[in-house]
Amino acid sequence: MPRGAPAASGNGLGKCDPSTVEGPYPLQTPQKRNNPRHASGRIPDMTKQRAATPPGRGRVGTAGSSPPSRVPADAALQATPSSSQPDPRTHAREKGRPRGGGAAVGRRPPLRSRLPSPATWPGAAVRTGVPGTQTAGRRNRRPGKNVVHQLSVTLEDLYNGVTKKLALEKNVICEKCEGVGGKKGSVEKCPVCKGRGMQIHIQQIGPGMVQQIQTVCIECKGQGERINPKDRCESCSGAKVIREKKSIEVHVEKGMKDGQKILFHGEGDQEPELEPGDVIIVLDQKDHSVFQRRGHDLIMKMKIQLSEALCGFKKMIKTLDDRVLIITSKSGEVVKHGDLKCVPNEGMPIYKAPLEKGTLIIQFLVTFPEKHWLSQDKLPQLEALLPPRQKVRITDDMDQVELKEFSPNEQNWRQHREAYEEDDDGPRAGVQCQTA
Repeated sequence: MPRGAPAASGNGLGKCDPSTVEGPYPLQTPQKRNNPRHASGRIPDMTKQRAATPPGRGRVGTAGSSPPSRVPADAALQATPSSSQPDPRTHAREKGRPRGGGAAVGRRPPLRSRLPSPATWPGAAVRTGVPGTQTAGRRNRRPGKNVVHQLSVTLEDLYNGVTKKLALEKNVICEKCEGVGGKKGSVEKCPVCKGRGMQIHIQQIGPGMVQQIQTVCIECKGQGERINPKDRCESCSGAKVIREKKSIEVHVEKGMKDGQKILFHGEGDQEPELEPGDVIIVLDQKDHSVFQRRGHDLIMKMKIQLSEALCGFKKMIKTLDDRVLIITSKSGEVVKHGDLKCVPNEGMPIYKAPLEKGTLIIQFLVTFPEKHWLSQDKLPQLEALLPPRQKVRITDDMDQVELKEFSPNEQNWRQHREAYEEDDDGPRAGVQCQTA
């Protein structure tokens, strides 16, 4: 029968025009792919049949009518008139789906196939095999622990710069077993801790009370794996690393400060599957007998006599680079006790700019003569040369006292004595015994 011709009115089928249909449309159940009837690969398009069914007029017939009988799929397709149009939404979904279950035409490929290759990712590195180069595998490894060492330096070293050698002892991956610890395939998961490296013990401490204690596994010593003693490496005894001594040169540049850190990348302990840590050198400055550093400046104290403070002086200063400076105080310039003077551009070199220096600051401490250094008959002559003293008018209502030497130790002893006396006078709180 032609495809556009109307179907025969048999087997409970009505007309195919949805506007004049009276009876239900029986639908053909889709056959399985392994059905011999569809061995030729032709699968009837059931979408058109579903689209031709008007809403609410499915397989449910009128009251009292007998259930419709099923017809072949070809007959149902032939019964569909050419004037009926399928549902646009169903047609859009089925448009790109070919017969036979192949790939849909116009469908986007899966997300995995649309992603770029990892080798083309930004920053991806290619393994070159050259020792010491950073590859993509190494960059993804977790970094190991850093090793911190202190290096004692003097103020002269920080002023002039110095190069020192430091002997270190660190862990290095065993070359014989390549960090495996034994023969290939000899490493197995620890059966005691199940590869966790830790053991959990539950201990009862009372009725209905338990205590959970976590300790390092004794069998694998926290490694989570073990190696048969017969298969262990003879060089590292299964430890995967060996101790090695190495000497590194530390360049202390001019102007570096106390506590400044110098980093040696990748010179720390090596461990399997870990990126080697760094060696961090921390500068520890020793105290100097003359100079004290404050930033880029140097501070020193200089003692002068009373005559030098009054009449002027010339002094020599030996710098940290073994130069000699001559400082001069002109006559008539009185230097008081505690005065500060400075010499520009004679301080510490500035880090990364060694041609520039800070300031040398000098604090003067005037030393007075001892008692009775001058005879009584010469004191009037000295007084005549010095500025006149201030005269005080004494009246009867004033009390005259005598000055004595002050001793800080004696003053502290008196304070402690007064504190003890207060404790003795005050009430004491303690345990009282009640007697019958």
